[in-house]
Amino acid sequence: MADIQGLSLQNLASQGAERISSNPMRLNQTRFLIESLINHSESRLHTPLQQDMLSTLALNLLTQESSKQTVAPSYQHRLAVVEKIKAFLHENPQQAVTITQLCELTFVSRRTLQYSFESILGINPLRFLRLTRLNNVRRELKQPQQDIPISVIAANWGFWHAGQFTKDYTQLFGENPSTTLKRYK
Repeated sequence: MADIQGLSLQNLASQGAERISSNPMRLNQTRFLIESLINHSESRLHTPLQQDMLSTLALNLLTQESSKQTVAPSYQHRLAVVEKIKAFLHENPQQAVTITQLCELTFVSRRTLQYSFESILGINPLRFLRLTRLNNVRRELKQPQQDIPISVIAANWGFWHAGQFTKDYTQLFGENPSTTLKRYK
């Protein structure tokens, strides 16, 4: 998983690496997110998405920043990466997509994906994916006769913290998700 995402893991095989120290704030955030994912396992959350999120959280704790410089890909390559992802998301609007899947789709590391999105769109791939997922939630909420709870729809698109989801949704669309749902019922 670390190789797919282009991450460098600390030397875990050496003596004395039985315990890894981590930034306490980062560790607490990770604990909260893992607990949230586990608690939502009964609410129809897509299992592959849940597994990818848990793997990503674990990898974030195990990664270390690489000290070597890498050459950024050319502009054309970065543009091609972003365009391929945009086309894939357009063709598969109902599919919850993860960063790992985007790396596999474009055959690039997580770092190259990051550089590509920041230089082409001015945002990181997580922000782009979040905006895409918010739009997908909105699309589902606008379907007539929608009977699935908002929290389940949001969780299926990767939003497991209801308060943060509502804040992000309201900031992007200028209305609460419940308002959208009522307007299109």
